[in-house]
Amino acid sequence: MKGNNKEPSHFGLLLQSILNGMIGDYLAQHANPLAIKMGLYDQSDRLIFGEGLGTQLSEHELSNKVVILAHGLTNLETIWNFRQEPTPRHTAQLVNYGTKLQDEFGYTPFYVRYNTGLPVESNGHQFSEMLQQFQQHYPTDIEELVLVGFSMGGLVLRYAQKHAIDSGEDWVQSLAKCIYIGTPHEGAPLEKIVDIASNVVRKVPLDYVNHWAEWLDIRSQGVKDLRHGLKHSQGKDELGQCGSFYPNAEHYFVSGSIGNEKDSLSGKVFGDTLVRQGSAAPQARPTDSSHTHFASLDHLSLAHSEMVYQQIKQWIIKSPSNITLKRLSKTEASISPHQKSDSVALTRGVIEVMSATAGKVIGTTEIVHKSISDIPFAILGAIPVLKEVSAPIETLHNGVTGAIYYTLKTGARTARRVSSPNKGDAQ
Repeated sequence: MKGNNKEPSHFGLLLQSILNGMIGDYLAQHANPLAIKMGLYDQSDRLIFGEGLGTQLSEHELSNKVVILAHGLTNLETIWNFRQEPTPRHTAQLVNYGTKLQDEFGYTPFYVRYNTGLPVESNGHQFSEMLQQFQQHYPTDIEELVLVGFSMGGLVLRYAQKHAIDSGEDWVQSLAKCIYIGTPHEGAPLEKIVDIASNVVRKVPLDYVNHWAEWLDIRSQGVKDLRHGLKHSQGKDELGQCGSFYPNAEHYFVSGSIGNEKDSLSGKVFGDTLVRQGSAAPQARPTDSSHTHFASLDHLSLAHSEMVYQQIKQWIIKSPSNITLKRLSKTEASISPHQKSDSVALTRGVIEVMSATAGKVIGTTEIVHKSISDIPFAILGAIPVLKEVSAPIETLHNGVTGAIYYTLKTGARTARRVSSPNKGDAQ
């Protein structure tokens, strides 16, 4: 009975995600509670960013390597889960690309849930800003980030990269690999057909026919954005790369088709039923990227296929990271990085103030010391009998004290430079 009580909740979430895909922009515009707000999930649990994030994740295996998976149109993050034989719900264990990457390579998996009816570019911007916040509050430095996008999710990844590059967000600096699965980079045939049908119906000079164009147009901007994908954003920058592919990351493309053979007619015409091979592996992709095609895999199957995972695994093995895996203990995970950063910043501030003050105190002390010591040596130097004896003593004294003060001032400058690495040695 307990398992049955949970089914309606999941079914309700599926209906909500479908509704968001169809009219999600309308729901968001009217602040409808059904509008999904973008969030990062640990399986079914939404993460709340802030000082308590470490506590939320303290029971999980965390590391400095993170993989984040973004679903497609009308989907939930459950689209990634492999189909399993029915088992008692309390013993069932979710298996997906994220959990497999964790088991085999130590990546900590997280999943995006978002309103797929919003403009894809808007979702990309939100995703980029969310990653920036997540990086700031994650219990340790994210040294290696892998992004996996299915269908529309791949377009969201591209817009997120472009937004990060244009706005200077530093989360992208840890981005190592991007994997685009069944993504309509150059558009999806179904949306193109609906758009053509809408235009044709609208031009029919019969009221009882052309009014149906309004119904065809009642679809979200997110759906409409699939008509061309990012084909309109293929301009090259000075690096020779498409502006929505982070140049320091590796990019991988997966396509599928319903035909049993790679070059079958049905595969070329219908692709994986929603996306054709040429769109899933666009001309604008980086020249050093990789692409793999899976015949006999339809669109939805690409999100939870053992064959696709084995290809992802081979890509990771073939291009290993130079980042050493670091697993966090439960104690380390529960410490908020925000608290650690404040502590470090406070310590740096104290050191900077003390070192700057010390430099001035040392300099003043040196002047006073020299002025006082010059008096007796001047008196002794005025006496002919003692002059020959006092002169070498004065030279030795000045050498010793000079070395001492030089060492003290150097130490103060070094401490100040460490506390303020961007300020240089200016006094």
